[in-house]
Amino acid sequence: SVAAAGGNYAIADFSLRNDRVEIAAPGVDIRAATTTRKGFSCEPKQGTSFASPHVAGIAAKVWSHFPQCNNKQIRQALLESAVLNNAETCDNEQGNGHIKAKQMYDLLVGYTSSGGCDAVPEYTGPGGCLGTGTTPTPAPVADPQPTPAPVA
Repeated sequence: SVAAAGGNYAIADFSLRNDRVEIAAPGVDIRAATTTRKGFSCEPKQGTSFASPHVAGIAAKVWSHFPQCNNKQIRQALLESAVLNNAETCDNEQGNGHIKAKQMYDLLVGYTSSGGCDAVPEYTGPGGCLGTGTTPTPAPVADPQPTPAPVA
């Protein structure tokens, strides 16, 4: 999942915090178009719903420069290039850190100059911190369907 951060890289109070957070992105004071009675205006909005598109957009833009890489390699580069804020290791607030497009691009340039996308590790984790051995949150188990009563 994606955490929402403010301009000073602090994770927003409303943002999700758990062992599935992979990365943080801008999600506070995002200028968004809103409709009004007189037309449209731009107002500051907030939420992880604003942070997630930042991650998708950066991943897509950088991937467009490395079309030979697959989605797992792009995801790995995204997480490897993230920059931690006020933490030494991945945590439940910011995951692997804050998204950084230029660092992601530079990381892939380094990998591809030394062997193409085959040199980029493929992401294999369940979500959350890279290399920490965290396990995914178990999927909810569906309630069993009640057995119908026999008809007499």
